[in-house]
Amino acid sequence: MKHNTLSIGLLALISSSLFIAITYKGTGLNIINLTVSSLLLMITAAIALYYNLRQASQLIIRLPELLAILTILWLFATILWSQAPLLSFYTAWIISAFPFAFLLRGWLKPWVSDQQLLTLLLLVIGFYAFWATGEFLNTAQSTHGPMIYQGNFGALFAAGLLPVNAFYLLSPGKNGQKRYLLFTALLSIALFSTYSRGSMLSYLMTLPVLLYLANRYRQLTPSKAIQLCLTVALSFLLIYGYAKGMGGQDMADKTALTNGTIPGIGSINARIMLYQSMLKITQDYPVLGSGIGSFAAIYPQYRNPAEVSGGYFGHNDYLQFLHEGGPILLLLALLPLILIARLLRHNLQPHPQSTTPALLTGALALAAATFFIHAAADFIFYHIGLNILAGFFLALAYHSSCKPLNVNQPVAFFAIIYEMNFIKLLDILLC
Repeated sequence: MKHNTLSIGLLALISSSLFIAITYKGTGLNIINLTVSSLLLMITAAIALYYNLRQASQLIIRLPELLAILTILWLFATILWSQAPLLSFYTAWIISAFPFAFLLRGWLKPWVSDQQLLTLLLLVIGFYAFWATGEFLNTAQSTHGPMIYQGNFGALFAAGLLPVNAFYLLSPGKNGQKRYLLFTALLSIALFSTYSRGSMLSYLMTLPVLLYLANRYRQLTPSKAIQLCLTVALSFLLIYGYAKGMGGQDMADKTALTNGTIPGIGSINARIMLYQSMLKITQDYPVLGSGIGSFAAIYPQYRNPAEVSGGYFGHNDYLQFLHEGGPILLLLALLPLILIARLLRHNLQPHPQSTTPALLTGALALAAATFFIHAAADFIFYHIGLNILAGFFLALAYHSSCKPLNVNQPVAFFAIIYEMNFIKLLDILLC
């Protein structure tokens, strides 16, 4: 099979898996979507491994790859002592999609370039940004998209904004800068249309780090910084003003208290009560945990009567990992943060001959970091689509730290739509 044909086939499988995974409902087990998406991802891995073995390609297993394998093994091991074995089986694969996607990037490397994979991820995120914008304009209500829960939907756009911002900062020409600002505006509008506080905060916490990296590598000018920040701020004001003008939902509605009552999980007080109940569960399962995915089955026994959330997830993945998989799973879940910190630290060192790739690598590491920040107050790693994206973003940053991405041919999705030049898209995918 020709290299280009194989690359396109693998990218088609990945994109199909992602679209099906993102449609998966984050507040319940959609077994059909989960199964089909998982099978497509495993078929992709099988094809990549087959051609690697056929070409005698060397599969390097370093510490991050080894830890990814151990994470997958531990997740499935918890089924053995789980209080809800069937739920544990499906949830184990959902969370394993993160380390599995991280591994898959390495297996795909001889056949799918970093440029091609990043193009694909931005295409997928860009598609859903149009979806979110259209839905908000039609309803003037917080956008849910295909995932029922707006927090999960917003996580897509928070992560996608960082590499797009990096391409804007790296773009030497005014036309390129305008295109990336337009794409930034589209993703920002989509982000704010979800009304997801966690998504907004995860992006706004990482953007200053990206600007700092850009300044470090002399890629940041006052005009670029002002234009980027104004684009994000105006996107927020546009969403806020449109909803108010159309008599739609106000952002404060999610946290407003009525006569002292707690409206679901939107209140901080409600989440604190939920976290306290989760810590009580941990006391009863201190070593091995209660089994991954068992939260919904166990939580009713520990629930504070005043807390009226859906009870499907703990809205803090780290506490949920602690009680479902014990301290071992919590440790394994936190290790990628060390890798992200190491990548960012590496990019802060002087690299006069590779400043441009270093900034993009830092943006990809920050894109992965948005998922970890958001997971402290939401169920991010309990959604298979977000896990796939998080694994790919982290792997792109990890592999790019050794061999920089080629940024001479930018991969912004909006630039392709802007020029209506689909031949250019095909050229990028085949290069």
